[in-house]
Amino acid sequence: MAASPFNTVKLDVIVIAGFGLLLIVAVGGAQLSSGGQLLILGGYGAAGASWVVGRTRRIAKRTMPADATSTTNAHLKSQDSSSTHYGQK
Repeated sequence: MAASPFNTVKLDVIVIAGFGLLLIVAVGGAQLSSGGQLLILGGYGAAGASWVVGRTRRIAKRTMPADATSTTNAHLKSQDSSSTHYGQK
């Protein structure tokens, strides 16, 4: 079986989570207000999530066949607008 192209994203998630745990310990030991701790940890979480989403989208775009989106859109456009709605005409 071939390796998943998303294995690098999985590794990124592990690394980001590991640094996040270290950051929690460091921020918890620092003499910061609750708001400051929340700002630091929230910013790190948002940055990490953005990184993972961006990497996932780039890999998905690279590995998705070029005609997959056009096929999906064509299927959606070909559905009859006068079709039944919840089994009723």
